[in-house]
Amino acid sequence: MVMNFVCHDEIPAGMELKSIILVDDADWQVGIPLSIWASVWWGRQTEWCTRHDIASFESYDRQGQLIVFRKAGPAFGESQSWQLHPATGEFRDQHNRRASWRGFLQRHPELAGRLMAAFALRLTGER
Repeated sequence: MVMNFVCHDEIPAGMELKSIILVDDADWQVGIPLSIWASVWWGRQTEWCTRHDIASFESYDRQGQLIVFRKAGPAFGESQSWQLHPATGEFRDQHNRRASWRGFLQRHPELAGRLMAAFALRLTGER
C-alpha cells in the first residue's frame, strides 16, 4: 500500500516493480532497489556511489542486494537515509560514512519489529 508522507516522498507508481518495498509508513520507508533507476530514487539526497554510478551499483548488486532505510525528519528534506549491503556487511549513512548496524538497531528498535513482520509476510507470500 502506498501512502502519502509529510516528511517522505511518496513512492512513485511503478517503483514496486523496480524495488522490493519492505516498509512504507509514516516513519520509515525501507526498500531493496532492483535496478540502477530504483537505486537513484532510493538514494536521492545521499552521497552514495550506488546512486550515481552504474558500475558501482552493478558491482554491489552482483554480490547481493542493497537495503535502503529512510526515516522521516521533522520537516521536508530533513529525512535521514542509510544503506546496508548484507553480503559485505557495509552500512553507510546518507553522507556515505560508515555507520554501525548494531548501533542503528539500538537507536531504532521499532524498526526491527517492522522488518521482522515484513520478512514474515514476504515469506508467506502475503503483502
